[in-house]
Amino acid sequence: MKHFCLLILVLVLIPIHTKSQTFEKYISTETDEAAYDALEISNIGYFILSQKSTGDFNSLDFMIKVFQLSFEGNFEDSLYIWIDNDYKLHYTRYIFQYDSNTLIIVGNCQHRVSLDYQLYLAFINTELVFISDTIIGDTTQSDFMIDFLLNEYGNIVGTGFCDNSSNGNIVFFDYNLTTFEYRCMNYSFNNSVSTSTIIERPQINAYHSFLIYNGEELIQINRDNLTIDTVYTLFPPNTDSFIPAKTIVIPNSNEYLVGGRTADVNNNFYNKLSYRKYNSQGEQLDEHLYGIVDTIYYFSYNEADCIDSTYFYLGGTHNFENIPPFLFPEPRWIFINKLQMDGSIIWQHFYKGELNYMPYKILSTNDGGALILSHKYDWNSPYPNQRDIHILKVDSNGYYSGMTSIDEVTGDPLQILVYPNPAKSIIYIATGFYDNLDFQLFDLQGKTLIHKHLNSSNHTISVEQLPSGMYLYTIMHNHSILERSRLIIQ
Repeated sequence: MKHFCLLILVLVLIPIHTKSQTFEKYISTETDEAAYDALEISNIGYFILSQKSTGDFNSLDFMIKVFQLSFEGNFEDSLYIWIDNDYKLHYTRYIFQYDSNTLIIVGNCQHRVSLDYQLYLAFINTELVFISDTIIGDTTQSDFMIDFLLNEYGNIVGTGFCDNSSNGNIVFFDYNLTTFEYRCMNYSFNNSVSTSTIIERPQINAYHSFLIYNGEELIQINRDNLTIDTVYTLFPPNTDSFIPAKTIVIPNSNEYLVGGRTADVNNNFYNKLSYRKYNSQGEQLDEHLYGIVDTIYYFSYNEADCIDSTYFYLGGTHNFENIPPFLFPEPRWIFINKLQMDGSIIWQHFYKGELNYMPYKILSTNDGGALILSHKYDWNSPYPNQRDIHILKVDSNGYYSGMTSIDEVTGDPLQILVYPNPAKSIIYIATGFYDNLDFQLFDLQGKTLIHKHLNSSNHTISVEQLPSGMYLYTIMHNHSILERSRLIIQ
């Protein structure tokens, strides 16, 4: 009762955060546009890499757009890049900082006649002035690159699959930006569609790259000659399959993290947001999986990052009830987690959700917060079937200016998602990474109306028996109050 009285007292006295360097931005135009990568450069701001379509989501014909934001979220400048007319840009996944003044954009392009895929590179400076671009690759085969990195020698390295090579279905390349030497190797793996992500291991002069749909195999590739040193079979086929999306280096460590999803091979709808930890010898050291077998589908792209060895960010999409098309008229949330390296939760938050959101990139920032790039799809827009860019900069506690999902007493962002709010007959509770929770709903006189133990990640509670009005709820974690807020029933 003491906690409840305190909650009533502060209903109109919600604390106001005074955190700095947080913002929310939208970029909406008449055509489809999505942002896939970002850089933070000291004393300048953020550089955002996007690709802008000539039409809607299905046009598949893009130009590159790079824009600069100040640390306060102000738009400073932008640059458009059109590639050679004989090619169309397929996608640009990364922007790298090559030196103090040069940025490199890396992606794939496709010849309009032969339909062969090749590597596309564009060079710009930090003042957003175009320097040059180039298309690289073997025109006799079609190499589609899935993941890239800038190695410690300043070479662009990538991996993916080849559509029409007699030498193998997996491709790996190294491009020297000084000598312009392009080395490309093919490998054959039965039943494997592609590699999905790559990481450099200087300690052993090698790269690690993950295969997908092949019994979870990790290949180790020699940096000098691009030959395969070792193939690690992580788990036997026909078991729950880990689908890696992004590898991240842990600074000052021989270990690295791989964020992705774990899927039941017998049920495509069973997907858990997950990550694993490996050492340079290819040994799996740790694994964490989150989610249950229900309609939640955690889709992940480039949503893992860290800048030191104490914490990392991991994210995905919540309420992905329909496997693609992505642009489906249902509410979806940006689900972001700040975790310690042992997997324990620092915080988790569900952002937005009034429309269809999907995060593509999490950038861990130097102030301890994160920059989150997502699409926003509004099915009521006058420009149907297109994405708009949504940019969210949160502080080290996951808060941003304008955030509405706030604990009624502490003023901290809510970690457990209770929706819809207002509700009519049903509420859903998404607990994310937390377990062993208790949900309690009170009327304004402090009487407990609903008490439910939450032992998995998604719950449905009927409130149709309750009259319209305002109610209060608390979420208990291990017998202590985790958070509290209001629920409106219409």
